[in-house]
Amino acid sequence: MWKDKYKVTPETMKRNLERNQRDFPDELKWMMESFDLIRGNNFLLDMYHAMTKGERKITDKMIAAIRKSMNDPRYNVVKQVEAKAEIQPILEKIDKVLKLVSDKDVSIKTIEFIQSVRNYVESNYRITKKQMQGLNKIWQENHKL
Repeated sequence: MWKDKYKVTPETMKRNLERNQRDFPDELKWMMESFDLIRGNNFLLDMYHAMTKGERKITDKMIAAIRKSMNDPRYNVVKQVEAKAEIQPILEKIDKVLKLVSDKDVSIKTIEFIQSVRNYVESNYRITKKQMQGLNKIWQENHKL
């Protein structure tokens, strides 16, 4: 880990901390308010410690990643509510497809795929194009029968 290789002087820590507080107040406030949500993300935890302790200088890429996370529904309660409303029709479609295939004689892999898509959508608040294509294909193949 980088901390073991490089010793940070107290002066540098103080200077970094002052810079963080001066240049990134919104990001720092968000990280403190959203600590429970970011707890599961090691990168964001490292950024939190770097911002609050000043052990490391915050780079432009780090700030860009923090700002991107600020708008991510996984780490923003307001965005979560909006995203849940947006994915509700998708979840309903997934449930329809799952019900359709559970009544038919299909492979376990098909059911596992549908369940994994559902888990992905619930945790990431989005569905990929390929996942939607796969669901549509399963629907079309089994809806004909």
